[in-house]
Amino acid sequence: MTQDHGQDIIDRAFFLYRTGEFQQAYDLLTEAAPRYPEREQRLYAWRFNLAARLGTLDLAEEIFEDALDSGYFYRNLAVIDAKDLQALYGRPFFDALVARNNRMLAEAQVYTRPRLEVINAGLARDGITPLLISLHGANMNLRQYRSNWKFLVGSEWLTALPQSSQLGGRDVFVWNDLNTAERELVEHYQALGKRAKFIPEQTVISGFSQGGRVAIQAALKQIIPVNRFIVNCPYVPNLEQMTALLDACQNHDLRGYLLLGEEDPSCTPGALQLQQEFEKRGFKCAVDVIPGLHHRFPENFPEVIQLALDFVLQR
Repeated sequence: MTQDHGQDIIDRAFFLYRTGEFQQAYDLLTEAAPRYPEREQRLYAWRFNLAARLGTLDLAEEIFEDALDSGYFYRNLAVIDAKDLQALYGRPFFDALVARNNRMLAEAQVYTRPRLEVINAGLARDGITPLLISLHGANMNLRQYRSNWKFLVGSEWLTALPQSSQLGGRDVFVWNDLNTAERELVEHYQALGKRAKFIPEQTVISGFSQGGRVAIQAALKQIIPVNRFIVNCPYVPNLEQMTALLDACQNHDLRGYLLLGEEDPSCTPGALQLQQEFEKRGFKCAVDVIPGLHHRFPENFPEVIQLALDFVLQR
């Protein structure tokens, strides 16, 4: 349903990283980088992380400097494991590059504001409009994210896509500060409330990866009036924190659906544990582990999301 734009290359590099084939991962990404200019910022990060992991510290600094010279910067320098960069810290040139990176990030952050894009106006029935809010993943933007939801154009769903104000890099955004994310979500919901009337039973909050984590927590904490969530490859870094929210949740009408990739080791194990915690506490939470899927949307996402909607909207 969406063009790949180099995600297959990153998936292959991640597999090689997991199996300890760091040189092969580096070579793969270095050879592929010129073919995927839209992935340049992320590929620079992968390459200087892998170069550091391989012990080629001068090369890692050179690649990092090239990224900064190209106008890129990063909130999180480590792609997977902070230990990959450990040998670089304390080197004068690397520390100077880090300081330059942080200045670039801080200067850009001053001018960054949250955004909300409504890609479908929805249809009201008896004065109520179904609402779907979907939160992008970490280091994404609306330009990259909206294509996944275009199939809802013309549907009954008022479909709204927030973009975080928190920069993860140049023109990409994260939800790292959960208090800020929740405040912005409330502001977006209030703005949408000026367009239509919603009820919790016909409001769905969704999200991909880190956005999925924020969506689940928003539903559990009732940051906005929502009883339904559907998340794709949700990032669950702290199961204990999430189960504490589950224990405190008084909304027993909450229903959820997890879309997971069989080949997504960074998110699927934690999400499956979370689904079990939902079920233990009597919450309805279905799960669909899609064979062969990595950390991305499935190709048949419109069909998959319809199954998810059918489940969460059951009375």
